[in-house]
Amino acid sequence: DAIYPPFEWLEEGEPSGFNIDLEKAIGRVSNTNVTHRLGAWADILNALEAGEVDVVPMFVSSERQQRFLFTTPFHYINHAIYALPDTPPIYSVSELTQQRVAIEEQSFAERQLVVEKVGAITVPTANTLGALKAVEEGRADYAVLAASTADRLISEDQRPLKRLGPPFWPRGYAFGVSKERPELQAWLQQVLDLAIATGIYQEVYEKWQSELTFSGPDTATIIRRTAF
Repeated sequence: DAIYPPFEWLEEGEPSGFNIDLEKAIGRVSNTNVTHRLGAWADILNALEAGEVDVVPMFVSSERQQRFLFTTPFHYINHAIYALPDTPPIYSVSELTQQRVAIEEQSFAERQLVVEKVGAITVPTANTLGALKAVEEGRADYAVLAASTADRLISEDQRPLKRLGPPFWPRGYAFGVSKERPELQAWLQQVLDLAIATGIYQEVYEKWQSELTFSGPDTATIIRRTAF
């Protein structure tokens, strides 16, 4: 995803983030050339299924396990609900019935709302930033997003949004590959295990730990910056 800090994003045209550094480390461990392709999440997921990319880090779910093969998770992430400060507060996903909810298209959150039969009116967007903007611009009342990325984007851009209720849906984050390539999954698991065993994964994690555990300031009190 081209806008998914702290995991991956384009900074002055160059891929950056925790996932990028981990992928580079795996490349060094295995003496493999690694290239990165970032874009809209739905496009990247479709590219994986079409064989245009080899590996995509993503949330693991039972539905996705029917479509992809995964390594063991290398991180865990929660989701949360976001809204403007004057929006009526809600504290659980079940309260989103018949509410306009911005989500990232083809995301775990989009599918989970269906699985749990929430009955929300979803507003699909290209990425997390697009979902936040949909709420700001009144096209959606709430957004359901990966908390670490949403918190980071809200804080960095001083967006006038707040998190509602506690985080939920803790999910493992792992490398996914096509079900047609079990040999690639086996190789990737082996080199990921090697990166963990040799301490290289820990080095990467410690570099990004403050970003990965960032929860942001009290976003309810943030006032949007005015550009001059």
